Amino acid sequence: MTYQIQSSFAENFKILTDTNISIQQLTNSYAYATGSQIDYVPSPSSSLVVYQYSVHLTQGGNSSELNAQFKLQYSDDNGASYSEWGDNTEVYLGSAGTYIKSRTVVDIKFCLSASGWNNTKRLRLVVLEDSGSTTALHQLDQDFQDDTNSYADQKYFPSVSCYSVE
Repeated sequence: MTYQIQSSFAENFKILTDTNISIQQLTNSYAYATGSQIDYVPSPSSSLVVYQYSVHLTQGGNSSELNAQFKLQYSDDNGASYSEWGDNTEVYLGSAGTYIKSRTVVDIKFCLSASGWNNTKRLRLVVLEDSGSTTALHQLDQDFQDDTNSYADQKYFPSVSCYSVE
C-alpha cells in the first residue's frame, strides 16, 4: 500500500506498509530489515528529509534478551549497491539487566540533509542482533491477545515513510 498526503508543513509525504510479512530471525550479520525500503526524492525546496520505520520486535528463540542494531543505507543505482548513510544514522535497541522486553513496537526516525539530493535514492535499514540475544522482526501470530485474553491472528504490519521539510 502507498499513501500520498498533502500538507503545508511537510511535502511529498510517502508511506509504504508491508502486509505480506513473516517473522525475520536476526543473526550476527547485518541483513535487510524487511519492510524498511523506500524510494524517495525530496521536494525541490526542502532542506531536510524525515525517514521513519515502524516495526514490531519480538523474541526469536529461548533467550530472554531482545537486542537489535540498525543502520541506515542508501542506493543511488536502484539497489545495485548500497552505502551507509553515516552521520549518526545507527540505533541500538535492547534489554538491559532485569528490564527485559520480550516484544515491543519501535519507531526509528532519522532527519536527513536534503542538500544535493536531486534524484531518487533508495533508503533502507539493515539490522543484526547482539550476540547472546535471539531477536526477530515482526511477530508470531500468538504475540497479541484480544479482549477475551485469547490469541488471535493479529499482525502489526511494518511501515516506512519519508517526507520533506523546508
